[in-house]
Amino acid sequence: MPLPPSTALAQADAKIDRETKGQHRFSLNQRPVLRWHKNEQTPDAVTSLSIGLATRLFGSSLDYCLCTTHQVDASRARRILAYATQAVEWRQIDEKDNPELAAALHQHGLSVKDFGPWWRWFPERVRPNAPEIVVSDDLLIRKMPLWLPQWRQGLAEILATRGGESAASGISGHTVTELLELTRSFEGAIALPLRSDISAQLIRTLSALKKPDQVQAHCYSPSRIFGHALDQLAASTISTGDISAYSPRNDGMKNGFGLDESPVSLHEVEVSERFRWLGGSVQWGIPGWTSNDYLMKSLAVFSRDFAGQTVLELGTSRGKLTAVLATMGCDVTTVDHQDRGASKNLGGLSVKVVLKDAHDFLVESSAQYRLIVVDLHGNTQSDWERIAPALTKNLQEGGALFLGNLNLSEITAWKLETGVRWFLDQLPKNWKIECFTASLPGFAIAWKPLLTL
Repeated sequence: MPLPPSTALAQADAKIDRETKGQHRFSLNQRPVLRWHKNEQTPDAVTSLSIGLATRLFGSSLDYCLCTTHQVDASRARRILAYATQAVEWRQIDEKDNPELAAALHQHGLSVKDFGPWWRWFPERVRPNAPEIVVSDDLLIRKMPLWLPQWRQGLAEILATRGGESAASGISGHTVTELLELTRSFEGAIALPLRSDISAQLIRTLSALKKPDQVQAHCYSPSRIFGHALDQLAASTISTGDISAYSPRNDGMKNGFGLDESPVSLHEVEVSERFRWLGGSVQWGIPGWTSNDYLMKSLAVFSRDFAGQTVLELGTSRGKLTAVLATMGCDVTTVDHQDRGASKNLGGLSVKVVLKDAHDFLVESSAQYRLIVVDLHGNTQSDWERIAPALTKNLQEGGALFLGNLNLSEITAWKLETGVRWFLDQLPKNWKIECFTASLPGFAIAWKPLLTL
């Protein structure tokens, strides 16, 4: 008999944990990825616009990653990513993400605080076994690039946007320093195939410069050094026709959010939509189910009545539902058997992240909660038989259970996941149960009755 999908996924999940040994889970996948690096000179609203446009344009055909230094805390990252319509990995970086390049920059007199555009190559690749597009965070991609389908299918050459005309092509017998004066600068978007080694070429270029202080001189700006490295790697130039840097003067046009002026304010984004970037899907190592907009919006509305109260969530994942609950004013204790980045993603919110099996937590806890939200990956009847007694024990009288995956079994691949329906059917008749099925997999709210004397 085949394993239920959730059991198979749990086994795959455990295998990934054993094999990663502290590596970034996101890095394991082989799907093409689009990566931004946060430049402190770029307004956060522009970075948000860049990410919002790209996730709308490319949808689920690419995975996404935002790299920032530790200057960007979780609260700021959440604001920047609020316009994303797809899951985005947020990764904080430092010089340990590319120690060889960091050492070369230090030799040329740059301290970490002066790395600036060089942070683009920390790490060189967020996904070593996948093609990767690296873009500046002020670039707005307005149309599907013509070269994208061929690149996704394994185009072997490096593609990059470049500035000006090259006078260095075909020239020999010049030093690197002389060639840099003739090199076209790199203008902010580069598509890397598998096994391209940008970092090593950058280090070779830096090593060939005559004097350390030339790295910081105008003629040898990082953009020109990047351009020289691209020349050495025979990179092809791609059209910038559909890719442009944001400027207030040029972007008074409709910008993809239906606005005529500047990027939208965070207050104009529904709470239920701000955390789409925290969805979980194939980019985190295994295929998974992520809460849809119907459930997210319903939870945001429902949880208003629990503001200021301690709420329990079972099944943290990356923190998508957790963030909604906390934003609506709840004090959240969230439980999962592993941390998929939630501790970092939820920083600064009123959230306590507990790494523990949900059943074990419920059995060992004496606390009672007025609201318990359950969105587990395991939803077979046996999964729910295991947690049912402890779940009802930890719910206050008059309290509510908010249960995702009500009709998960109606999706063919998940037909064995009937646990939520079983749980509701076995509750005492005096419980009030409401089922919401407008969008699969649906959810239910079950109210525990007050004790009557």
